[in-house]
Amino acid sequence: MQDPQETRLPDCAIAFIDQLIKRIRYRNKVRQEVRQELVGHFEDELGQCPDEQARQEKARQLIQEFGDPKIVASLIRRAKKRCRPVWYRLTIRTIQNAGIFILYFVICMLPLLVGRSTIRIDFVDYINRLVRTSPDESLNARPYYQKAVEILSKDRGWPSLLPSVTWPGDMNDARRMAVAEVLAASGDALEALRQACSRPYYWMEYKLELNQPQGPSAFAAAITSYAQEDFTSYRVLATRMALQALWSAYKGDFNGAMEDAIVLTRFGMHLEGKGALVEQLVGMGIERLGNTCIFTILNNTQVPAPILRKTRQTLEQYYKANERIINLDIEKTLYYEYIQSSFTDDGKGNGRVLWRGLVFVPTRSRWGLVARLITFRLPDRKTIVRTIDTLFDALQRLSEIEPYCAEYEAQLRVISQISQSNIMVGVSAPAIKQTMRLSLRHKTVRRAIVAVLAALEYRQEHGAYPPDLDQLVKAGYLETVPTDPYTGRPFVYRRTESNFLLYSAGEDQKDDGGIPGTDNRGRPRMWADHGDWIFWPWIG
Repeated sequence: MQDPQETRLPDCAIAFIDQLIKRIRYRNKVRQEVRQELVGHFEDELGQCPDEQARQEKARQLIQEFGDPKIVASLIRRAKKRCRPVWYRLTIRTIQNAGIFILYFVICMLPLLVGRSTIRIDFVDYINRLVRTSPDESLNARPYYQKAVEILSKDRGWPSLLPSVTWPGDMNDARRMAVAEVLAASGDALEALRQACSRPYYWMEYKLELNQPQGPSAFAAAITSYAQEDFTSYRVLATRMALQALWSAYKGDFNGAMEDAIVLTRFGMHLEGKGALVEQLVGMGIERLGNTCIFTILNNTQVPAPILRKTRQTLEQYYKANERIINLDIEKTLYYEYIQSSFTDDGKGNGRVLWRGLVFVPTRSRWGLVARLITFRLPDRKTIVRTIDTLFDALQRLSEIEPYCAEYEAQLRVISQISQSNIMVGVSAPAIKQTMRLSLRHKTVRRAIVAVLAALEYRQEHGAYPPDLDQLVKAGYLETVPTDPYTGRPFVYRRTESNFLLYSAGEDQKDDGGIPGTDNRGRPRMWADHGDWIFWPWIG
């Protein structure tokens, strides 16, 4: 329906207006407004014409003055846009820019979403080949540990009267009766444990079926979970063996006591230096329990010199054969498995990152990640593999050097630099570094316990403690003077009125004159981050 005013215009004017409005290509409301303005303009100009012929001529003249409808329509459209309110223009521009950014971001995300990883390596089989020490299954201690666990599972458990492993001489009669009851029930399990520790090797066979990507860290979680299945039983076994060693010493069987303490040491060593990191941590805990038993026995009894010598020589033999406490081969393999499931594979050892691999992108913030994403600066597979290799080389090197060396701080800086720039590494590297700290303490205890045994043996045979550690070397009790890993110098040794003092400067690398660190209640505490670490007299 046309406006009545519009029907009075000549046909050529109406056709021009129709053509012009059609070419504007704008919102309908605006086009109607423009139409009314044009009709009004034509009506005003044609209102003074005396007849119809003059109106026709005037209309054609006006159309000619307007010019090309396409150009006029474009000019009108621009004018209308300029006349819009500022808030409206800002809103439109914001929406347009946001749309452009979202579209660009989607384009940037497409490479992460399009494509898939290729599973070329069965890492379960790879790990099993990595940890298997010997082709002869009869040399593996694990089946014997399993037997000990099965036997142990049949007894009644840990009596409530016996909350922890304690020197029997400090117990009351009720607790000593509980000790006898526990050890009587645990005899077969402990004998199986002794048989297990007589085997030269230990390895676990991992049985997992994860041949496709299962999501972030699923493979690592499955390996860790599988490795942890027997650890609770292992701890119970170790605790009971520790109690047996202390009980034997309390009853005067020093040879049996020290042999059982060495069984604990061997038990822990079976789990150290191979396998998943969690296995090695459990191994260190068990060996630490064995060391505590030895120190407790020495602190509360007078062990004869031949037994001291036998214990020292056996421990020295084990320490030499098991110098590596921490091995990170499986932890590194877990990273490789994650890389395999997080990158494409071009068949030449390279590939582009997929969405689950964004945790490997070198960045310190989320905005840094977005910046790399929108500028197409994501790392390829080879770059990440080199980063992981560099990290684990530094970690492994860190486990082989001691804090007093200048290189120790250099390796820490390398690890810290990689950890801060990579999300995935930043999550796990601090835990691995803490494990390295624990292994260094372990190494310190090993050296100290041999020195203490040698000093006590010297006194048994010479009637007095040696004047210094050099005397133990001269007399043939030690091959070399044991050094403190934190200072690079010999442990501090001093004879006292009726005993001797042996200590390490500890992690602060400061000699506090034999004053131990304390807890928040002021009580002496081993492994404090301040004060000295006293190994003799033993403070526990």
